[in-house]
Amino acid sequence: LQKAMDNGLHMPSEAEAIEEFIIVATTYGDVLLRLLNSQKREQVESFFVTAMSTCIQQFIIARKPDWKFNHADWTMVLRFYACGMTGVILDLCRKKDVDYKQLSVQLAELLSGNLI
Repeated sequence: LQKAMDNGLHMPSEAEAIEEFIIVATTYGDVLLRLLNSQKREQVESFFVTAMSTCIQQFIIARKPDWKFNHADWTMVLRFYACGMTGVILDLCRKKDVDYKQLSVQLAELLSGNLI
C-alpha cells in the first residue's frame, strides 16, 4: 500500500493514481480480507484513509494551487472523499474481475466533480 501511495503521488493523472490503490486491493484481496476480519481492521482502514487523503490532497493542490480554503472545510472534504474511496476500494477485495481502468476513471471523475 505504501508503494501504491508513493507511485500514485507521481502519476500524471488522478485516474492512474487511483488505479494503483485498486490494483493493491484486488491483488492482495485475500490478505486484506483476513486483516479486515481481524483485530487489525481499524489499522488497515486508517492506513487506507490516510493514504487516500494524502493523494487526494495532492490532486486538489495540483489542480487548484491558489485555492483559498477554510481549514475545517479542507479537513472535511479530504475525510469525506478519502473515506468514501477507501470503502469502494476495500469492497473490491471480494471481487476478482475488476475493470481497473473504468473504475479508476469513474472515481477520478467523481473526485473532480464531473461525474455528477
